Amino acid sequence: MALIFGLSQACAQSTVTVDSTKTWIGYMNVTELTGNPQFGTSWGTADLDAFFTGTSTLTLTPNTSIDRDKPSDDYWWIGGANGAPNKIMEANMYVQDDTLAGQTVTFSGDCLTNSLTSDYSCIAFIKDFVPDYSSSTPTTVDVVAGKPFTLTLDTLAGHHIQYGFATKGPNARLATVASLGKVVFEVNNADPSLGKVAAQVLTEGEDAHFSIDAKGTAPFSYQWSFGNAFGTNTLIDGGRFIGVNSSALAVSKVTTADVGTYFVTVSNRNGTGIAQGSLVVRPLEQARTNLLIDPGFEAPTFAVTPDAGWTSYNGGALKSTNDFYPNGGPNVQVLDGGQCFVAYSTGTGTYNGCLQVRPAHPGEAFIAEGWLLVPSSDPIMGSGTAALEIKFLGANGGLLGYDRSAKVDASAPVDAWIHLQATNLFATDYVTSLGTAPYLAAPPGTASIQYQITYVPDTGGTVYVDSALLQLKAPVVTASTITDSIQLSFPTLFGPTYQVLFKSSLKDAQWQVLTEIVGDGTVKSVSDPLSSKGRFYIVNTK
Repeated sequence: MALIFGLSQACAQSTVTVDSTKTWIGYMNVTELTGNPQFGTSWGTADLDAFFTGTSTLTLTPNTSIDRDKPSDDYWWIGGANGAPNKIMEANMYVQDDTLAGQTVTFSGDCLTNSLTSDYSCIAFIKDFVPDYSSSTPTTVDVVAGKPFTLTLDTLAGHHIQYGFATKGPNARLATVASLGKVVFEVNNADPSLGKVAAQVLTEGEDAHFSIDAKGTAPFSYQWSFGNAFGTNTLIDGGRFIGVNSSALAVSKVTTADVGTYFVTVSNRNGTGIAQGSLVVRPLEQARTNLLIDPGFEAPTFAVTPDAGWTSYNGGALKSTNDFYPNGGPNVQVLDGGQCFVAYSTGTGTYNGCLQVRPAHPGEAFIAEGWLLVPSSDPIMGSGTAALEIKFLGANGGLLGYDRSAKVDASAPVDAWIHLQATNLFATDYVTSLGTAPYLAAPPGTASIQYQITYVPDTGGTVYVDSALLQLKAPVVTASTITDSIQLSFPTLFGPTYQVLFKSSLKDAQWQVLTEIVGDGTVKSVSDPLSSKGRFYIVNTK
């Protein structure tokens, strides 16, 4: 059944247009005049000199941002002030829509004007990026004044899909930019035009909430439906489903049977649009002991994003015991369940593997473990290494802390599962050792924790990964005095049970149970009357 579902996904088709209601992103690539790359960075679309005029046109012009900000910098201008351009600017204005992944995507529109001089060019593109953005499969077409454009690309599930325009040429002076031309596109806003339905990653027993933002000609009608590998069903209000004919759908107390894709069909007098969002549900028993989604790699395919499950980067695949590795040799030896992850070499110096991102709070302590096997049919060669890595990330994705297991290399035993535990602490330069510790402590500012298996191949080789574990060991507790009570507060995750214990003296043989609380993702507080003898407290996850 999983194979049938995968094939239906691959055959799906979507057409996208120049729609001003979408979220357009700016990215600037800078190269030397010789074409030697310098750097790439995110820019605001206004800084690209790209803008929408209401809902009628999109205009792209040669880039003048450097003249506004650094008109005399020798890096940008030959001879400094009043000098000629010293860089080539490739201004990318695009929409990223990962819900298109796995479909045949067509991007079409109409170019009304293209008066750029010969030093400048403009193309329309669709790009299919691998999960870590290290490479992409693009398709492009030059835009021609007065003519429509159409381009199509077959995309892969789990990838990042972008479509839009790239305007390329020397950085321009404000005084002369009007003479360098421009490109103008007709806007083709869909009616209705739909936003995205946010994916949900929940634990069994939580409530799911999906919503859609529709723009265009009111009134709109809505119909939600649910689809999985066995088909798609129209939802009906009642029981656990509320709002099936509205812009917001609620599903109460989700179960693993609710895992799948939720579609919403929005209609008005001009047409119909469809949007979708996925739901991942972790079994409650697993959530109590393992923060990872699908720790045994049992899902038939990779997740779209790392916060929804496992994603791979560069060389990686999911394999079952019945699979043969493409380079020959024996079947994949799965440690538990029916599947494992296989990381394989894509060349010397590459970084291959899989990762998953889960929520975390500052001060929480974790244990991270996993099992790795080196097959005798395709062992690690040369100076290749593999390891389990843990990264603590801030709200903006920045690295705050880094922990790693011992490295597995060409000297490792083959055809035997090797236990990895992340106990080696490093500074954020990935090099400076800070010692070892049995627990991994989330530093201040932590918003998430990234569990990652990284294989750095040399001259070839393969590693198998299975039975991953990321376990929360102890919450961080704050204490305060309120009237005649001590109040203990600590953040919780949905699923685990938190046990609050106390002693009147550290010499007491046993901790006594004050109370137990089931986590629900919020900060919990427990009060205890003040004692003349005083008390010591700890909070454990059970």
